[in-house]
Amino acid sequence: MVPAILRRTLFAVLCLTIVGCVPAPQEPGPVSSGTLFTAALANLEDKYVDPFDPKSKMIAGLRALENVDSSVEFRLSRQYLEISQEVAPPVKIPRPMGNGAANWADAGARLLNSARAEMPAFVGMPTWKLNQIVLDGITANLDRYSRYLPPHQARKSREKREGFGGIGIHIEKSGSRTVIGKVLPELPGEAADLRVEDEITHIDGDAIEGWSIYDVALKLRGPVDKPIDLVLRRPAVPRALKKTMRRKPVIPRSVSAILKDGILKLEISIFNEGTVRSIERILQAPRDTRTQQIRGVILDLRNNPGGLLQEAIDTADLFLNKARIISTRGRHTESMQQFDAEPGEMLPETPMAVLINGRTASSAEIVALALRDNGRAVIIGSTSYGKGTVQTIIGMPDLGDLNITWARIHAPSDQVLDGQGIVPALCNSDVRWTEEREIPSKIFNGLAKYRGSPHFSAAGKTACPPNKERPVADVAIARFTLSNRMLYRAATASGSKQVSRHNTNDPG
Repeated sequence: MVPAILRRTLFAVLCLTIVGCVPAPQEPGPVSSGTLFTAALANLEDKYVDPFDPKSKMIAGLRALENVDSSVEFRLSRQYLEISQEVAPPVKIPRPMGNGAANWADAGARLLNSARAEMPAFVGMPTWKLNQIVLDGITANLDRYSRYLPPHQARKSREKREGFGGIGIHIEKSGSRTVIGKVLPELPGEAADLRVEDEITHIDGDAIEGWSIYDVALKLRGPVDKPIDLVLRRPAVPRALKKTMRRKPVIPRSVSAILKDGILKLEISIFNEGTVRSIERILQAPRDTRTQQIRGVILDLRNNPGGLLQEAIDTADLFLNKARIISTRGRHTESMQQFDAEPGEMLPETPMAVLINGRTASSAEIVALALRDNGRAVIIGSTSYGKGTVQTIIGMPDLGDLNITWARIHAPSDQVLDGQGIVPALCNSDVRWTEEREIPSKIFNGLAKYRGSPHFSAAGKTACPPNKERPVADVAIARFTLSNRMLYRAATASGSKQVSRHNTNDPG
């Protein structure tokens, strides 16, 4: 049973693109600096992967205020915390006793409030902005993934992984007009017979002429089950159309599939709450609707920045039978976990290839590691990013998020992923093929110099450096490998031979 805190865990996302915009949930009442700082320090002290000192981090947060103005200086003495500016008298408060999170959070907030009231550099600055400066300073020197996200950024990240309330349409600008560019299946827009090229003129009684696409998207999204009224103009229809719908959860599509010559290519752009369901739906499609039998699978994880941990675990579980997926280790009791595949797998004995590159990170690397270490797939492409830590997301009182690194990932082979990345068995890091007929000789000859490099060492990464591109040849190499039984066996054995005793075929 996975603890609730881990079910909310995600791997830090390196780069996300959101089409349209995100809604603003109901804003909280005024949130004091002390409340925010206490929440941040207490959670970091409890959950951060390495020992955490609230005093030193609060001091680092207050020092970050020096970035507001070059004449601002923070000082710490035996007796006081002090902020000074050349054009104003200094403000100071007594230094708190001990190192406790609550005491130092309260002291930091009191000093900030005094500076905001009396010091020219801070007078007039929004409270939220000063709070963000301090929280950024608190998290700045932890690791590259622990950070505070203010409310607007937290909303964007949350919707990318969890979805949002909407009607299932993509909108576009056509001059000054807002038109529907796509209607997504099985969502309210389709049920209400919205169509591509319909122009939206009013939303909930408000005329949207002159609105930006950002503002229109903001108006379209909202709480699930809340009704929304649209007025539309449809080409060749003389009168305006009125449509009433109720918003439903909309989860961005993360999986696309192409079946060609018996090879199924599944491209996963991110691991969100719809990923596993999408893969299962594709794999469970009746054979008579596929037109072909699946003889091999290519899992394309190139440029996949990560996403939800549980979706990655469940994706690996689809293709494994009673095998270790990963384990995680940190200071917090609940961060010490082992994740094992349940009995049974989809497409057993079907050969698999996983494509990775320098932008494959986090939960995408988890899937690739689990399939590699258990001899289930051959890894092709270039060395992955190497994001081997787990973040848990703490909702803050201001509706922001605190992303805390709380565990390190260990592969079934006990490889520590962070900073190393996954080195593919068949490397296409700096080789370009223009014709598929060149591939066999290039694989067997041109890549021979790499094949002797250890997978878990700097030598392997040096021999196959990360590449941020997505060469077309990766797919051709995968198709050739899946069709060549001898090459496939050699490549999968190369990847899985270092699985340690930590792995088990019967996890219990």
